[in-house]
Amino acid sequence: MITSLLLTIAAQVPEPSPPPDAREAPAVAAMPPAFFDQALVWDSATHAPRLGREKKTLTRFEFYERVGRPDLVALSRGAMNRRIGFAIAAGALAVGGVIAGVLMLSKATDMNSAFCVDNVDNYNRCTASNRFQQIGGTAFIAAGLGSAMLLTTIAYWQKPDVVDHDEAIHLVSQYNATMLKKLRAVPSSLRWMPAFGPQGGMLAVSGQF
Repeated sequence: MITSLLLTIAAQVPEPSPPPDAREAPAVAAMPPAFFDQALVWDSATHAPRLGREKKTLTRFEFYERVGRPDLVALSRGAMNRRIGFAIAAGALAVGGVIAGVLMLSKATDMNSAFCVDNVDNYNRCTASNRFQQIGGTAFIAAGLGSAMLLTTIAYWQKPDVVDHDEAIHLVSQYNATMLKKLRAVPSSLRWMPAFGPQGGMLAVSGQF
């Protein structure tokens, strides 16, 4: 009777579940130290890429070269050269127009000269000449400054930053992922360690791959 009671109680007590196998937990690969020295970070506040632990700010050309996009380097340099060219041309037109206009205005006919006040015909000729020179000088200045403003606007729209914010972040993520994959693919240094077994001693190789 006692034996039957013990068997009944034992059957009702649930068996303890086995501890979870540690091998079933997902393995988290350690981040290689070299990754933090070469990783890129995009600073959204300054819209600039930064490199490594020291957060060194890269120029747009250094950034495009580091992410392996020589085509972006060429596009950016072309836009920069066009911007400089348009800016120089704008300055030249502004200065040239003002100088030409001032010179023409300075040579306008003096309406109080003896020739102009000598008679009515001379006065009329002087008036026409003076009006032409005044209008011409003003036109030179206006044309020079207007053309300079137009070229300045064109120069402004030559953007050396040939990628927008979202594309820059994508390039940073792609670069970091590729670099991490390469770093993890490089085997670490091997170590030879003595080992002993039933058959005797041996040398074992230790390392990460």
